[in-house]
Amino acid sequence: MRKLFRLLPVLMLLLLPVNAFALGTYGGAPRLNDEADLLTPSEEAEVLNALDTVSEKYYMDICVATVNGRTGDIVSFADDYYDARYGEDGVMLLIDMSDRSWYISTCGEGVTAFTDEGIDMAGDAVIDYLSDGDFKGAFLRFADVADYYIESERRGNQIDYRDEPRDPMPVVPFAVVSIAVGVAVAFGYGNSLKGQLKTVRNQFAATGYAETGSLHLIDNRDNFIYSNVTKTRIESSSSTSSSHSSHTHSSTHHSSSGRSHGGGGGHF
Repeated sequence: MRKLFRLLPVLMLLLLPVNAFALGTYGGAPRLNDEADLLTPSEEAEVLNALDTVSEKYYMDICVATVNGRTGDIVSFADDYYDARYGEDGVMLLIDMSDRSWYISTCGEGVTAFTDEGIDMAGDAVIDYLSDGDFKGAFLRFADVADYYIESERRGNQIDYRDEPRDPMPVVPFAVVSIAVGVAVAFGYGNSLKGQLKTVRNQFAATGYAETGSLHLIDNRDNFIYSNVTKTRIESSSSTSSSHSSHTHSSTHHSSSGRSHGGGGGHF
């Protein structure tokens, strides 16, 4: 019995990392910091539970922070805010109510999962909630997006226009080929039937169907009805560009602590 009591402190120390992770402190701080006081206590509990669930699923920090004012630009502020509280792998949505801005800061595997294109799409997913003042809805939606992005990344399919899976024979081209083959077969069959009509020949005038001398023209004139002009605009090479030129995988930079981060944001 005495040996058991001696082992209790050791067992408690071994269980501390598990308990800390379960309480939402994988990187050292709660994954929800509502400093701008945008959520009610019950809403905070619901959002924190959603963030913790996704975080524990992937062993990453999926976080949300709200502030009402900051020092410096939002990129540096968000990166430093994340570095001071969370682990090597994660993503954080920062909301600053002073100028109604949002920013997603990514770190470690979060950079790989949230590509530049993916961050833009994540912003589109939450911005309507933010604009409507539904902050709980926005944060729950962000947790769902993070779950989907990380799951896709670990399956080898980042959320990026260049990494979308392509089938050997896409549906639309296959349908076009099928229609073309059908038209060709019908055309060939029609020509074969046409060749069997031996008594029918092309006629280039109506003389064969009119009695000679039966048609007398009293008045003969030409009337101009309309003209049809087709114009085609020729674009110069300098006026065209790729719509995805700014979305190439994950752009990165370094925070003041030296960590590599990705990210992107806007206003609502």
